[in-house]
Amino acid sequence: MDQPQTLRSGALETASLRWFWPVALRDGAEHARAFRLFLALTAVTAAIILSAMLALDRPLALLLREHAGPVVPVFQWITRLGEARWYLFPSGVVGLAALWIRRTRTDEAIRERWRQRLLQAGYIFAAVAGTGLAADVVKIAVGRARPKLLFAADFHGFHPLATTADLWSFPSGHATTAGALAMALYVLWPRPWPVYLVFALAVTASRVVITQHYLSDALAGLYLGALGAVVLGWAAARRGYRLRPEAPSPSAIRSSSAPL
Repeated sequence: MDQPQTLRSGALETASLRWFWPVALRDGAEHARAFRLFLALTAVTAAIILSAMLALDRPLALLLREHAGPVVPVFQWITRLGEARWYLFPSGVVGLAALWIRRTRTDEAIRERWRQRLLQAGYIFAAVAGTGLAADVVKIAVGRARPKLLFAADFHGFHPLATTADLWSFPSGHATTAGALAMALYVLWPRPWPVYLVFALAVTASRVVITQHYLSDALAGLYLGALGAVVLGWAAARRGYRLRPEAPSPSAIRSSSAPL
């Protein structure tokens, strides 16, 4: 493949990241546009979550409790994919292995290759763990009752600084993990993005279908996880860590759009 084709391919891949990953690859006035996009997206997401909380959460939970029975076993299996341990353990093992190899090998090519794997594994671990901790803090601070309390006692309110898991419904931890993992994988390897999207939406939906969370809880968790992964990736890029070293620089992308 010649250089122009390579640059065009890189430009297309970079363009696919514009909605959630613009500030890591571009600079100047486009930072301001990216930030405005982020604010607009956050405002729209917040409006959707608030609307669901006010109008949809309670009737949807009651509806699913009555009619979701046949599909619940399927979604109970899917919901396990939102457990952080499935991703923290392997990313931690890969990170430790990469660190050990970098310390014991003298070949610079091998060291650099495993440095990249260390960065990628560390990024996935930090995205999942960091957003999971953030979700736990919000859960305790908000203290929203889970749907089970609606079914048992018609209670669906809030009890800030709650100390029991039955009052830790907002946001969904599983959806947070799914959003963080999907976005982290998208940042690192963007081409299979439909797979990541289906995964994140399926886990998010599972929390609602099996009535462990309200719809707004699941949507908030999904957005929190995705946003946390973006922020971590942006911070890494700002500090000079290239999570995707094969991605072309902004100047190369701009030059690829010039007439040949």
